[in-house]
Amino acid sequence: MPDQAKPDDLTAATPSAPDALLRSASVCIVTHEFAGLPGSGGIGTAFAGLAETLVAAGCAVTVLCSGLLPLPPGFERENAEGLTIRRLPPGPLPIEGEDPFLRLSHDAFLWLVERRFDVIHFADWTGLGFFATTAKRQGIAFADTTLTVGLHGPTRWVRSVNGGGLEGPGELAVDFLERRSVELADAVVSPSRHLLDWVRESGWTLPTRADVRQNVQPSPADPIPFASDTPRLVRELVFFGRLETRKGVGLFCDALDRLATQGEFRNLQITFLGGSAPVDGEDGATYVRRRAAGWPWPVAFQHGLSSPEALAYLAGDGRLAVMPSRIENSPCVVAECLIRGLPFLASRVGGTAELIVDEDAAAVLFAPNADALADRLAHVLRVGAVTARLRVAQQEVAADWLAWHAAEAQRARVLENGGAPLSVASDTYALLSGDELSLAEGAVERMTAVAQRTGAAIVTGAVDAADGSRRWIAAGGPAALGLWRDVVGPGPLLVRRDRLNALPADPAGRAAALIGRLLDGDRIEVMATTVATMTTPQTTTLSSVERLAPFAAAGGAVADFARLALGLETVAVRAVTERNSFATARDAAEAARRRLLDERNRLARALEATVSGGLEDRQRARLSALLASRSWRLSTPLRRRFGGSAPSDLASLPPERAVETILASVWWDLAAPWRLAARAYRRFRRRS
Repeated sequence: MPDQAKPDDLTAATPSAPDALLRSASVCIVTHEFAGLPGSGGIGTAFAGLAETLVAAGCAVTVLCSGLLPLPPGFERENAEGLTIRRLPPGPLPIEGEDPFLRLSHDAFLWLVERRFDVIHFADWTGLGFFATTAKRQGIAFADTTLTVGLHGPTRWVRSVNGGGLEGPGELAVDFLERRSVELADAVVSPSRHLLDWVRESGWTLPTRADVRQNVQPSPADPIPFASDTPRLVRELVFFGRLETRKGVGLFCDALDRLATQGEFRNLQITFLGGSAPVDGEDGATYVRRRAAGWPWPVAFQHGLSSPEALAYLAGDGRLAVMPSRIENSPCVVAECLIRGLPFLASRVGGTAELIVDEDAAAVLFAPNADALADRLAHVLRVGAVTARLRVAQQEVAADWLAWHAAEAQRARVLENGGAPLSVASDTYALLSGDELSLAEGAVERMTAVAQRTGAAIVTGAVDAADGSRRWIAAGGPAALGLWRDVVGPGPLLVRRDRLNALPADPAGRAAALIGRLLDGDRIEVMATTVATMTTPQTTTLSSVERLAPFAAAGGAVADFARLALGLETVAVRAVTERNSFATARDAAEAARRRLLDERNRLARALEATVSGGLEDRQRARLSALLASRSWRLSTPLRRRFGGSAPSDLASLPPERAVETILASVWWDLAAPWRLAARAYRRFRRRS
């Protein structure tokens, strides 16, 4: 049975032979996520562990953060013990269009092409390496650099848990960037066999160098306790992960519903450790509170903790981490629990089992359904939780990564000393360009070289406004995205002569025909460098009929699916319009309600002022009459002698209060006989 790696061995991973290569190697990690950034997840943890390992071996490592996640003050650093962290600056010109990830990929290319690295790492997510890998394929840049894409969780794989549908044109665009960046990379690395097999089975064409290499985790700040075979008493169940459907928050709540009906486990705490995300259209924390209303246990939330803080919380006595994900690659949270000897339960999905020694897997993994999780939780609460061991020790993983980087550094030296020259085509291609375009110097030669190198039927590139205000660039696909967006751009087209007749002269017809070429299997290469400037900005907007035309020409299922997609888009637009209409009507009704409420309050205040004003006048008149009455005047000597209410005291009171004071006073009562005698005298006079 394999042994758990000892803490002292985690840093002893640097091999002796390639030390010199590693010390002279330069590595760049281009990423949206990195440990320490707010909102960073597994990708950030994996890249942080890799950076730490490389720096410890003497590599110069630069981390280029895309800025998708905000960088806290002081996060950037310059060569701090071999590590440089920078924020990706925006490109010189804003990119026209509605795809932010295409822009970030282009900005990353522009930054990288001005520098040299032996190895550049990208993650697959959002296709941040799209333009860099495309440029290398085109022979434009990075001839002596290894471009590596790590498989962490492409959009199509994430959506496979719900059947594989992509949710709108935006995800279709991202899917294209992710797939092409993976297919055009020099090397692809997956931390699990599961995901590498999945992309192959999904039809992705992977490079020859596609390997499984587990993530190396950042070194723990605190000493790691050894795993113990002794079961630990569990008093708190901790859902460890973002509160979202993919991470299994619904499954966890379903299992707790079942556990609650058993009535056996009363002294229990439930904690949700992680940020909140939408669950079936509802905020995750709100969803949990609603589900927890019928549970007999207290429920707490721990938001905003860093990874070390979260792990420190899990290390508390009596806590069990529960990770019921519906889909996983090689979850860093499971690896971190294994490294630290923390008890946990995780769903047996994706590559999770690849992290754990086979003999230990049955004790900590469960089938991804509520009944299985409820049964396992009940068992653990009765007999205690056990820990599990890593299948591959972290020092072996680190040594593997270092050996790989040493080999790539050597490969870069060989390429640097002699790359293959490009072969430029002759008259196989023709140029199509409008009067509004001015070709950049050498653009035709560069486009021809790209066409010859890649075998593309059509080549185009970035176009800048002549006034330097903006830039147009597209991805060159996929064809299906042409139903909604321009996937080619307004640039000049270098077209293989046998395709010329298929491209009409009018802009709308040509744009539709380009989608037809993509549907027929032609590849359109888009160069990330500027090939022309546009004096009069012109973009072609196609009607729905024009957008549908190339798909209808393809016939069969393609045409049917395109019609269905446009129909569903119409339905979605109508639903949004109706929703906005309802919202407008709701807002108008609310405004009317507020106006009526304001008017009611105004009238109420006016009525109150009228009523209170008349009452106050009557009270003032009554007060004046009382003060002038013989009964009150007769008591004046006594009030002066014994300290009764003075006129100044009564004047400071509201009229109503002053009247009450007089009528309730002993002085008024003393004059009662006089008032009775006066009343009797008046009645006698009236009768006589």
